[in-house]
Amino acid sequence: MLDSTIVNNALLAMAKSLGEVPLRMQGVVIAYSLTMATVIPFSGWLADKLGTRHVFFSAILIFTIGSLLCANAHSLMQLVIYRVVKGRRRHAAARRTPLVAARGACRMYLSAMSFVAIPGLIEPLIGPTLGGWIVQIASWHCIFLINDR
Repeated sequence: MLDSTIVNNALLAMAKSLGEVPLRMQGVVIAYSLTMATVIPFSGWLADKLGTRHVFFSAILIFTIGSLLCANAHSLMQLVIYRVVKGRRRHAAARRTPLVAARGACRMYLSAMSFVAIPGLIEPLIGPTLGGWIVQIASWHCIFLINDR
C-alpha cells in the first residue's frame, strides 16, 4: 500500500520535472495497481511450481531493480514501464500471508495475521504524508527509494 499511496502527492512535482501535463500522470498510479491486480492470481501457481523461497527472493530483487529504475526515470513512459516492473513484486507478497499463517499453525494464527495485516492498514495513512514531505525536502525521485516490507 505504501508504494501506491506515496506517489499521489508527488504527481504534480513529477509532471513538472518530466515536462508533462499533470492529468497525464495517472499512468504512474494505474500501471502499478493494474500490474499488482493481474499478477496476484498467477502468484500461487508460480510459488507452487518454483517454491515460495525462490519466488519471494526473485520478487524482492525485481522490486529493488524496479525502484531504482523509477528513481532514475527521465520520461513519463519510462516511469510507467518501471512502475510495471515494480508492481510485479506483488506475486511474492500475495503468497506471504498464507505462508505466515501456515507457519504459525492454529494457535498462532491470529498473531501471524496481525503481524502481516497491521502494516497494511497503517501504510495508507503514512504514504501521502511521507510522499509530500519527501517531495518538499528532496525530490520526487527519492520516493521510489522508500521500500515497504
